[in-house]
Amino acid sequence: MAADNQEKIYLLPQTIGYYQQELTRLLEFERYRETMEMLQFLLSCDTSDLKARDEWQSLLEWMQTMIPELHEPPLAESQTQELTEDELFYIHMKEKAEREPEYVEKLLAAFERPGSWDKQVLALEQLRYLQHPRLRDVLRKWLESQPLPPILQFRTLQLLKTRGESGSIKIKRGGKGYTVDISDVPASSEDYPRALKEIFQRVIRSDMNGGFPLEAFAQETWSEFVAYVFGTPVYIEILEEKAAARDAWAAAFHYMLLLTAQGSAPMEEIKEVYGITEALEARWNRALRVFRDFAKAVFPSIT
Repeated sequence: MAADNQEKIYLLPQTIGYYQQELTRLLEFERYRETMEMLQFLLSCDTSDLKARDEWQSLLEWMQTMIPELHEPPLAESQTQELTEDELFYIHMKEKAEREPEYVEKLLAAFERPGSWDKQVLALEQLRYLQHPRLRDVLRKWLESQPLPPILQFRTLQLLKTRGESGSIKIKRGGKGYTVDISDVPASSEDYPRALKEIFQRVIRSDMNGGFPLEAFAQETWSEFVAYVFGTPVYIEILEEKAAARDAWAAAFHYMLLLTAQGSAPMEEIKEVYGITEALEARWNRALRVFRDFAKAVFPSIT
């Protein structure tokens, strides 16, 4: 008789590193249902990394407690056809806060004591839809008190801006301190400065290989890159680039995307498509160094 239980998948150390990166990316881009599905899959596997398993279990339980509707069946299409996902999430959060007056305090507590960044990403996303008199002060203090992943810093700055916060704030990045003006924070990709929009659109409109095949990946990665450089001299450098030099940044971004996603990229072909002449070689090399540093920071298990 065949065995009822299939042999479990064993996760190697390098595989665990990859999944940790994927979990972080799913949370950063608010794909919570997918996050829970991945956590459930990981917990069904075998691994010798007990610390990672404990972290996955803790995060899954925390998500099930803080956002129970995520592991409930999705609403029927007839119930949601008039509402966007963002509107549905707002309704869920508003109802939850009304049922549990202490709920927002629980979320704020994630920023007032040591905790995992994954939980803080999730708490931050929920706070977008909620009000509390201490919210701005708690997030300001948290931002200024410790170095954080760039995407987490950036999302927090965006939240502060949408709540009417203004003035300067100090952030820590790579062992250095930077002062940023909250009014300069793009509230969304639609608010990106012109140079950033043009560089990204140049990549998406590329006629190389009949168009760019990784648009969703490119969009997510570009958002992470903007967060990575915001508040640093590199951000100002890009904004001040002339139109021709922006092609060098677009080419370097395209090269980095293909290298990350496929493991190889045709450098000379990309340079030809983007018109990287000898006059732009210095800007190309500069952009390439920046994107390589970014890729090492964001995709360490790949690079």
